[in-house]
Amino acid sequence: MTAAAPSSTLASAPASAPPGSLADVAGRLERLPLSWPIGKLILALSLGCFFENYFLQMTAFIAPGMIQSGVYVSKAAGFFDTHSIGFFILSGFAGMLVGSSLFGFFADRFGRRPMFVWSMLWYSATTAMMALQDDAIGMNFWRFLSSIGLGLELVVVNTYVTELVASRIRGRAVAIYQVIALSAVPLSAFVAFQLMPIAPWGIPGWRWVMWLGVLCVVLIWWLRRRLPESPRWLAVMGRHAEADAVVAQIERDVVAHSGKPLAPVVTMVSDQASVTVSKDVQEAGSYADLFRAPYRRRTCMFIIQQLFMPIAFYGFAAWVPTLLIAKGIAVTQSLFYAFLIALAQPLSPFIMLLFADRFDRKWQIAFGGFASMILILGFALQTNPVLVVLFGIAVTFSKTIITTAVACYMPECYPTHIRGRGHGLVYGVSRVMAALSGPIIAFTLAGYGILGVSTLIGVCFAVVAGITMLLGPRVHGRLLEQINPS
Repeated sequence: MTAAAPSSTLASAPASAPPGSLADVAGRLERLPLSWPIGKLILALSLGCFFENYFLQMTAFIAPGMIQSGVYVSKAAGFFDTHSIGFFILSGFAGMLVGSSLFGFFADRFGRRPMFVWSMLWYSATTAMMALQDDAIGMNFWRFLSSIGLGLELVVVNTYVTELVASRIRGRAVAIYQVIALSAVPLSAFVAFQLMPIAPWGIPGWRWVMWLGVLCVVLIWWLRRRLPESPRWLAVMGRHAEADAVVAQIERDVVAHSGKPLAPVVTMVSDQASVTVSKDVQEAGSYADLFRAPYRRRTCMFIIQQLFMPIAFYGFAAWVPTLLIAKGIAVTQSLFYAFLIALAQPLSPFIMLLFADRFDRKWQIAFGGFASMILILGFALQTNPVLVVLFGIAVTFSKTIITTAVACYMPECYPTHIRGRGHGLVYGVSRVMAALSGPIIAFTLAGYGILGVSTLIGVCFAVVAGITMLLGPRVHGRLLEQINPS
């Protein structure tokens, strides 16, 4: 037990907690630098999310090809027209809703690592089946099943990365993982740009775009085979010997790489005298815990945030080629412009490495939201191709600030024993609106044009920024156990 001290105080002291306990694990992880042994684990996780993003983002780039093949129609006959691209998008996000909100608790119950393997195998196999479909109904069905694995994967990876690294480098660690994961966006755009105009062996290019991602998953499975379980989760589940062994191996790897001894274990001091991190939380946890103090306010904030964020984010990201076509740009040229805009996706979190841990996550989200609101309107008003691309890149950069900050912010606002549930539930709520974003954008585009779509997206960005700024908790420089007193 440590004496009370000012918020976020960290002091070097001999370790006194039992080996493998939550206090011991958290303190030992807190002293580790962002070195190659830690980076190697983040890389393995990120590469899995790379192809998860590939499968997710390819929708925007293969949509014109599926329309040309007659699988889908270019204009929806109704709000829920099953033969429209909007319904294809809806099917994907509906599956992610099921995967994250209904199966997210598996990560709390069975561990982070098993969920990596099963979710990856699930979405790769079902995507392979999706690529074989010739009609909209079959395509929507397999897209729904594939996206169940995608939804679970994203929740688990965000949770694991958050639990692995020290508070002082948490933002940069997530930014690194986002750099790698979001590199899939320009890759999927480039692959689509190369394959969509052709049909190797008479097979439409959009099918090859899907199959290429499936083949690459085999490599990711090989890279992930030695990933350890989250030591924080092991400690909370009372598996102290395993938690101690995992952290000890990471410590040995860090020392071997640096050639220097580790700093003394940090003693974590909460900003409340009655709360320390020396108590292991071994109860199973429940969804009801998300609506008890102090997590009720956070959960409500995230729910409101995630009801508006998907329309803003996917309303632009998933519709870039279609919005460009609405400006009168040819299909092939629009794919090239979309590829140039997509290049900003991985560059944005790379630039965030400069400030990811300098400012509180809530202010990063607020800045990104208000900047995106202004920039999306500028994008809608441009007619010059160069300015269209430049504004598109600027929108992509500002909205990626939001998504990178949220990827870190959401899991770090819940304690370890309900982190999978909390992150999964609020992320699942976002999938409801993400599922509806396709029909909503299609309906708005048909009735009000690109300016109407941009206005809708801008308002949603403003709501995301405002609610986070007003209700979001402070996390900058604080350990997970300080942010989430058990």
